[in-house]
Amino acid sequence: AICSFLNSEPLVCCPSQSLPVTAVNTPPTRPPPVVQTPPPSRANVQCGSRGIADKIIDGEDAPLGAWPWMVVLRGSINGRRSWFCGGVLVSERYVLTAAHCFKERLGLVLEIARIGEHTLSINPDCSKGRCAPPPQDIPVERIIRHPQYGSPCTECNDIALLRLSRPAVLHPRFVAPVCLPTNPVQDMGFSEQEFQGKAAWAAGWGSTARDFSVSRRPDVLQQVQLPIQELNYCDRLRGLSQTPG
Repeated sequence: AICSFLNSEPLVCCPSQSLPVTAVNTPPTRPPPVVQTPPPSRANVQCGSRGIADKIIDGEDAPLGAWPWMVVLRGSINGRRSWFCGGVLVSERYVLTAAHCFKERLGLVLEIARIGEHTLSINPDCSKGRCAPPPQDIPVERIIRHPQYGSPCTECNDIALLRLSRPAVLHPRFVAPVCLPTNPVQDMGFSEQEFQGKAAWAAGWGSTARDFSVSRRPDVLQQVQLPIQELNYCDRLRGLSQTPG
């Protein structure tokens, strides 16, 4: 308070004892905790279930229900229809296939994706007194090729997605999506490098002729077991490596 003046200047007088001050402890501001959400458990995902037990068959007809995620694509050229490529069902609405199936083919029009097929000339497919439901012919509403397909080599990034015009109807034995691992170590128990030297299955209706100039397409879904090669080996085949050999 002003208690006096010195040459017209006010003087402020302070008490001899300071007034008590109450300290307020404000806790430091902390960012909210980060909650790490683990990827979905594969145990609850209805995919990758085959209709039969595993067994080795040397490049022969696949048993009915062996590969319920297989898809065969039908197109037409100048009105002539043919089965020209395959793929796998990855969800009720999407098919994973190869981008080279949709190169600038003269007049090729993709018509349908057939799901739940086994023998192309027979409907329905039956084995040992049990028949599969009729295959589903679903139009494709969108083709999504890898944006870097063909770079840095002709066969690089050879992958595409097909969006179906409607969802596929799943079946516990004959129609099911394949599982795509988001984490190889967690989902399958070993790293990508540990794949090398192991055996993998290949299935489809592709040509069975060794001569690429000969088109010999099977009527029945085929399967064969093949060794997984090292990446360097594949790169050399595609001309991406200068490593001799």
